[in-house]
Amino acid sequence: MAARRGAAPAGRAARAAPGARGAAGQRRAGVGAHRPLNVRAGGRATVSGRAGGVPARSADDRKDLLMNIGIIGAGNVGSVLARRLNELGHSVAIAASSTESPRLASAAAAAGATATTAVKAASYGDVVILAVPFTAMEAALNSDVVGAVAGKTVVDVSNPLTEDLMALEIGHTTSAAEAVAGLLPEARVVKAFNTVLAPNHARPVLGGVRQSLPVAGDDPVAKRRVLDLGTELGFEAIDVGPLSTARYLEPVTGLLMQLGHRQALGGEIGFALARD
Repeated sequence: MAARRGAAPAGRAARAAPGARGAAGQRRAGVGAHRPLNVRAGGRATVSGRAGGVPARSADDRKDLLMNIGIIGAGNVGSVLARRLNELGHSVAIAASSTESPRLASAAAAAGATATTAVKAASYGDVVILAVPFTAMEAALNSDVVGAVAGKTVVDVSNPLTEDLMALEIGHTTSAAEAVAGLLPEARVVKAFNTVLAPNHARPVLGGVRQSLPVAGDDPVAKRRVLDLGTELGFEAIDVGPLSTARYLEPVTGLLMQLGHRQALGGEIGFALARD
């Protein structure tokens, strides 16, 4: 899918790809460059740094897939996704509730991303990832952000968990994803990444098993784009149907929290779809 590679938000510095030589190897200011490809015996390439050695697309295909990505939320999930996506060559702008947030500065520096406002991150992204708690979603999506994401692919990562993380605030007849879609009537909302515990976004393979990444959405083009991102990040991305399927996906995180905390399995757990 061809991607728009416009100028990054102010403050993004030019970075040179390690080992790049000559004009063809230079990284453009404000634009993510291709990650070096490691070619294994037999000619199969994998993207450097990708967990699990997922077969990569060709260099030409990778160039077409690189995108500007805006992330609203610089917490545990947003910061990890920013770093991973930047490693893959995407150009990332990340925002928090305040541009003065130390957490935002830390997340941007660690990810090699641009720290900016929510409106600018929303305007910048070809894909916009909402990595804020569900309880903070309405406040994060002010009218300027709503306008900036009109017509864009927006990924809802939230789960409507209670304060103790052990139950859902809403469910059965609706979902957090559907509520977000109601707040963003002109955006193409997709549900994804919510079934992966925060630190495990950096570890798509746990115990030798690749985590499944269910992706739900009503717009087939937007959903395909998110499925491709999930696969690129090393997960087994699975199309689970329309956005209303989020009603089944959001309780998965509640179960993971139950297993991790009350059953003392720890945080290095996830789900995979078994098939014959």
